[in-house]
Amino acid sequence: MTVAVAVRAAASSIGQMEETAVRLLAKLDQLLPLRLRKRASALHSVTISLARPEAAPSIDVLTQVACACRDHLKLRLNYRDRAGNVTSRMVEPIRLAHTGRLWYLVAWDSQHKDWRTFRVDRVQRLASTGPQFTPRDFPGDIAAYVSRSMRQVPYRYRMRIRLHGSVAELAKRVPSWCGVLEVLDEESCALSTGADSIEALAAQVVLTGADFDILEAPECTAELREIAARLERATRVTTLRHIDDVP
Repeated sequence: MTVAVAVRAAASSIGQMEETAVRLLAKLDQLLPLRLRKRASALHSVTISLARPEAAPSIDVLTQVACACRDHLKLRLNYRDRAGNVTSRMVEPIRLAHTGRLWYLVAWDSQHKDWRTFRVDRVQRLASTGPQFTPRDFPGDIAAYVSRSMRQVPYRYRMRIRLHGSVAELAKRVPSWCGVLEVLDEESCALSTGADSIEALAAQVVLTGADFDILEAPECTAELREIAARLERATRVTTLRHIDDVP
């Protein structure tokens, strides 16, 4: 049953996976007892996926990249960056990382002579694979490196805020992709965060679930005030409607 649930979940995070998942699930259903079959299908029948389809890499690309990591084969790929520019890159792939929403490739970039992370859904085409290479020793923890790379993306809007609460307390409930927490004192910490839209930036701050003070918000203050005013207008109208409905 665990395998069936995992296959259904994988179908939403890997592009072009639906048909393969359906075939595999059909075979699994024949093996499961009726009681377990009904339990396995219950989760899928009442769940919707909010994953963005454009962020799901092709299963063909994903498996080719995985094989290259396993077999130590160089990859030449056409890669689209955040600005939409496509360049040809020669890399030595070593690991794939999955956040639950996005897939990242950790590889040595032969052009820049440095380690890089690549979002697999932005790989336009794998031009070639091979020859084999001798894997380099990665300097540090790969998982920590990927997390740090995700946080250092050059977002359009950036903000640094003081959260009322300790790092130990807030680290349990602030999603890691919201930004980087740092200690200020025993009762407060700072969060550095960023997003490509002012609305997304405001949403990430709200997701902390804590009172806060703005420390740095270059070119964001006026737009944040407008979002706050929009919310205030909406709640005021809702309150007035509620009063009007009272007999």
